[in-house]
Amino acid sequence: MKRLIGIASPLLLLFVSCGGAGSGGGDLTSTTTVSKVEQDIICCTTWDDTNNTCSEYGSPQTKSIIVNLSKTDMDEEFTEDSDLTFEGCTVEFIPNPYMPEEAKDPKLLEEMKSYVFCSGSDIPADGSGTVEITYSQALLETIEPIYSNYSKSLIYTLKITVKYRMSDREYKKIIEVPIDFANFVNTEHDMCEYK
Repeated sequence: MKRLIGIASPLLLLFVSCGGAGSGGGDLTSTTTVSKVEQDIICCTTWDDTNNTCSEYGSPQTKSIIVNLSKTDMDEEFTEDSDLTFEGCTVEFIPNPYMPEEAKDPKLLEEMKSYVFCSGSDIPADGSGTVEITYSQALLETIEPIYSNYSKSLIYTLKITVKYRMSDREYKKIIEVPIDFANFVNTEHDMCEYK
């Protein structure tokens, strides 16, 4: 079963942040860190060959992060051979300490979280499941003015706490995703996804 959890909902945040009435829980394993994501903040949609400059800019595509998880990857000692049921995620942005104060403002970090979404599948007893983390264009639009003022990469670690349940116990898995927000020249004239 696959479910989509939008982190933006305050009611949902309250739901996934609270433990159930079970008899304890545990961490599935130490933190998993995935490969760094390079996320463009802006793209050139129209290149002016005459003046050798970009004449029109647009919004780049956002990235999706997919992480595969199985019980065999986990340190937890499971006492029963049943599925882990996906229950949701909470997220947190951890800023690089060397960025300007504006990029580390707690209100900004709270707003950034609201643009992140998490979906996941259950982990069968003898198989694996996935967690997919996505974010909206609004995240890029929110930090673009800071990037423009700072003129350097904005580097954050996106910390995702994924919650599962088996019987009356809750389990947590932490995934960390380093994200570098900048203007990457991925194709000629930095056209990004545009052809």
